[in-house]
Amino acid sequence: PDQSDNNPQWLEDPTISFELRNNVRILGGFPEDPHTLHGGSGAEITDRDWEANPTILSGDLNAKHINATAVLDGLTIRGGITLRSAQPRFRDCIIALHEAAAVRCKDGCEALFHRCTFTTTDSESFIVDDESRIIIWHCRPATTWGEATIIEES
Repeated sequence: PDQSDNNPQWLEDPTISFELRNNVRILGGFPEDPHTLHGGSGAEITDRDWEANPTILSGDLNAKHINATAVLDGLTIRGGITLRSAQPRFRDCIIALHEAAAVRCKDGCEALFHRCTFTTTDSESFIVDDESRIIIWHCRPATTWGEATIIEES
């Protein structure tokens, strides 16, 4: 769903989305040309800097029936996030919600956002049903937190 030379018209298909899976950790923040590091052997985990080297997912993010082994770390997510019966972990991410985009947590979802930054232009940033919860820990706030549980807001 990301815009690239191979997919320059990415905004024209609103059905495109990312889907999370169990036992997958998606890491962002690597340098643009990692082959220039370490004598040409490529980037190592210690070379990541998610603020200086943004890795952008620009599309809706969907997760159904995943556990806490699904981790997004050091990414910028532009678009909505829909979680159903899911327990994903977001670390050091920028969650850029625009207009009608929101974090939707349904059907017993329990999402953790740790050291994330939220930006939003909408007052309904979080939509959480009665069976679900969002945990926000050491994050920078959005315009509104909605019904999210805030732990040690920074």
